[in-house]
Amino acid sequence: MTTVDTDPWSVEALNRGLVGSPYSVPEDPEQRERIKPLVDRLRRVEARSVKAHTLVVSQVRSLMRRNNRIREIYETNKIEGLGPSLAGTAAVLRSTEAQQITHSINRQTLVATLSNDTKTQEVLGMHGAKLLAEDILASQRQGRHLTEVDVRDMHRLVLREHPGAGRYKRFVNEIEGATHEPLFPSDVSGAMHQLISWQNRVRAEHLLPPVVIAATSHAWLTHIHPFEDGNGRIARLLANIVIGAAALPPLIVRSSSDRGQYITALATSDEGGDLAPLVSVFTRVLQRGVAEMEKPKWALRLFDGEVTAQSAPEFDQWATAWSKWLTEFGAAALLSGLRLNLLATPTFSDMERFRTVGLGEALWAAELVDQRSPDRGRVFLVLRRPGRLSRWSERHYPGLFFFYDTGHTWSSMRYARLYARIEEVLVLPAGSAHKTYVMQREGKVRVGTSDAPGYVAEHIATAMRSGLAVTWTP
Repeated sequence: MTTVDTDPWSVEALNRGLVGSPYSVPEDPEQRERIKPLVDRLRRVEARSVKAHTLVVSQVRSLMRRNNRIREIYETNKIEGLGPSLAGTAAVLRSTEAQQITHSINRQTLVATLSNDTKTQEVLGMHGAKLLAEDILASQRQGRHLTEVDVRDMHRLVLREHPGAGRYKRFVNEIEGATHEPLFPSDVSGAMHQLISWQNRVRAEHLLPPVVIAATSHAWLTHIHPFEDGNGRIARLLANIVIGAAALPPLIVRSSSDRGQYITALATSDEGGDLAPLVSVFTRVLQRGVAEMEKPKWALRLFDGEVTAQSAPEFDQWATAWSKWLTEFGAAALLSGLRLNLLATPTFSDMERFRTVGLGEALWAAELVDQRSPDRGRVFLVLRRPGRLSRWSERHYPGLFFFYDTGHTWSSMRYARLYARIEEVLVLPAGSAHKTYVMQREGKVRVGTSDAPGYVAEHIATAMRSGLAVTWTP
């Protein structure tokens, strides 16, 4: 008699659930060991989410839901370079126009945008699409399945007066900055039918954990690229319909701290069919959402501070020092044949999360590419709570760590710490300049000022070209 593995996180169960999609999990023994940490992280997040729901009183839950809606709309627009500031987004969503959309959205009436201001339209369009997504989610709880019409209706609201709003693309399009070529228009309808059918089936039969379904749906839709514009925003809405059905906090990919890793993860799923980096990004986003549910008063204060653009003198001083250091580091790296690409700019909110949420929070600030040998891969500059250098960071300024792509598919260790000669860097404000602490591999701390960016760049360049000395730390 054959025993069927009922653990939804086993390699066999994941692959059964992914049947019909373009993705799969490698089944070699080494891979089974690598996937365990990722599985454990997600199980802990889901357990914490259930517990946190019972701790949040109804009034606070309502405020957090409102704030999450504002933030989700702001961040999903910001990732695409659209929309006003967080404060501007909040103001639009409190306007009469937003109220009119709220009162009129239903399955038959898609209200027209009233404002002529482009940034306001981008907010109102996402607001309407988000309301429609919630309506779709509510109807699914009554047994109705997702349809292609639902997806096109959300798209119609997002793009409003765009000629391609609400219908699949008519022309071949490209994904900016990606090598992947999307499907031809003639193939889109069939591919979308396959995607929607797969999602309905695995959700109805509970074949996969919600985070995997959300990541698969998102990656698959962006791979198809069915619309002329707005594909990323629709993919994030589709992922959040899945997450919302599981009573998890919304996936809010932050344009500041998450964008670099998120874009890299999507490229990995497109080029190599590996969903693990995107699952890992979504897991970290959910961890942040659960942490805010566990500390609702702190989360509400932080949100109010962001809306009013409040900061703190110590953060402003550090941000100025960090910006100068990174500019000098980029110039020094260029002399070594490395190109520095900026991925994100840290905010006061990011620093508060480093302090409060802990090691689970990280900001992918920049990447280094070897211009002499691009095939050597990239090294990422990641800001997070300091490690061994924390004793020199009295105000809990973030530490700088270096990560690289191991190529280990379906693994929480896809991106591993690069140690080389340098383990960690701490940049501190020092008047109008900066002071740099460098933790070296043998445990010695080097303190530098003007020469520190060049020293760090030289050793990272050497590591990238001579083989990466790596030790993984979770």
